[in-house]
Amino acid sequence: MGDSGTATTRERPLIGAAQQVRHLKDRGVRFELTDEREAERFLRESNFFKVKAFAKCFSRYTNPDSEHFGSYINLDFAHLAELTRLDHHLRETVLSLTLDIEHYMKVELNKMIMDEGDDPYELMASFFNSERERKVRVLEKRVDLDSVRSKAPTVMGLSGDLAAQDAETVISALASILHLASDSLDGIDPEHTERSLAGLGGSSYTRGLIEKYGDPGHMAVEELGIDRELVSLTKRAPIVHDFTALALCYMHIAKSENARGDAAGQLRALRRRFMAHRDYFSKQGELKNGLAMLSEVMDKTADRLSRP
Repeated sequence: MGDSGTATTRERPLIGAAQQVRHLKDRGVRFELTDEREAERFLRESNFFKVKAFAKCFSRYTNPDSEHFGSYINLDFAHLAELTRLDHHLRETVLSLTLDIEHYMKVELNKMIMDEGDDPYELMASFFNSERERKVRVLEKRVDLDSVRSKAPTVMGLSGDLAAQDAETVISALASILHLASDSLDGIDPEHTERSLAGLGGSSYTRGLIEKYGDPGHMAVEELGIDRELVSLTKRAPIVHDFTALALCYMHIAKSENARGDAAGQLRALRRRFMAHRDYFSKQGELKNGLAMLSEVMDKTADRLSRP
């Protein structure tokens, strides 16, 4: 047994890039668009498990009588590498847009405080209290109280160490208590619960947008002019609709002409990057439709942001 703090349910050996290539070949991944040597170089600079995770987007042979049973169908390493790169570019743009949204929400909040003339400290204290109550209500619905109570003796035993003289004992006890708390909450972080994307429209971020502006899919049709059938075809792709929600939220919140122009440029550049190798995924229905809708959202949002 390894260190209990690092042990996983299924330990996987650390293998070199050449072995990673062989591992992929054994599962039917081809190296035609990207040769094995180039693939090894790519894997040395990437997270193998992240690259491999994208393979679930592709079909496998399911007939047990087939000699290819379990292998991927028409999957080239270049497809996995491209999805890894697109993931990186998408994250960069999402981060940039969310930082702008945060900034302009704070600007709007400051204006409201100044215009209303209320005590800003009392206003923020009221906000934090309401947020704390909201998060408690969220946890009350999701936490297994019997599991929490079962850990009470362990917590009581550790609490005595918090009064120890040496820092190492105190920190170790505190870390153990926090670990137990996280385990009891089933990994839920009450400070960031709203960031969890549990499914289409399942994030609090998306639900909040729905409450204020309407369903992202409906808004994509009404505000951006996205084809209704395409929206329907991607309803099982939460990331597509959450990105749509982000783009729509940006349109409504970011008021600066310069910021909107910069965002439009980023979205156009991202769209060009997403379309560069779209032929790779022409035979993968869900990927093809997801990329098509993302492309439309980027294009239409950029157009709206560019208007005076």
